[in-house]
Amino acid sequence: MKDRTLIETRNPNEESQRRQETPGEPSAPVEHRTPPAGLGIRPEEESKYRSPTAQRIIQAAARVFSQQGFAGATTRAIAAEAGINEVTLFRHFGSKKNLMLAVINQRSVLPEVRTALMGQLTGDYRQDLLHIGTHFLASTSERRNEILMTLFEAQRLPEIRDIIAQVPLRQQKVLGQYLRHQIEQGVVRDMDPDLAAQAFLGMFFAYATSYLMLAGPDRAEIPLETVAALFVDIFVEGTT
Repeated sequence: MKDRTLIETRNPNEESQRRQETPGEPSAPVEHRTPPAGLGIRPEEESKYRSPTAQRIIQAAARVFSQQGFAGATTRAIAAEAGINEVTLFRHFGSKKNLMLAVINQRSVLPEVRTALMGQLTGDYRQDLLHIGTHFLASTSERRNEILMTLFEAQRLPEIRDIIAQVPLRQQKVLGQYLRHQIEQGVVRDMDPDLAAQAFLGMFFAYATSYLMLAGPDRAEIPLETVAALFVDIFVEGTT
């Protein structure tokens, strides 16, 4: 199943071209991802965010933000974590807020359902849902601090709040397309696929926020596969 979700771009807020990147900086191969939406990146500017240096800055910023929060993190600390100087950071992103938005857009506040869907589904309804649910819980658990920090900062920054609001909508759209196909194939009974997708994701999100992210250290350790299997069984029983 292909994800047709489009990424919208707007006009940029660029850093002055007088800032020059320091030659001889260390570089490391990193995964190239789609440039962050919502920062106003023109096509000719995309290469800045796909470069090893820009990706290294984003990865370093994610670590520093998750440890110190947006207010506590400094561009100097992020630059040091990335192995660059502050001039280079500002040349690529212009401001700490733009860098924060880039981190959110690339890594997302919640794990993307489409990541679990792309090329990894078998066509088996229960197994596909189990794969999606397990991926969601594992990703949320792994990035607990980063997600909590992002949700906290969203209360202060409207730009972050707007990006976060789009994440569950994208997830619901992708999963809704999958459920619509299953309805057409006669696997799932006739129902609103988008509403069913919201119900499925709601179970996992509620567990992730109340148990994985907010529960204390003395919480019972339940394997994520066990939790996902139970939720999937409940959902499959109600939709077939």
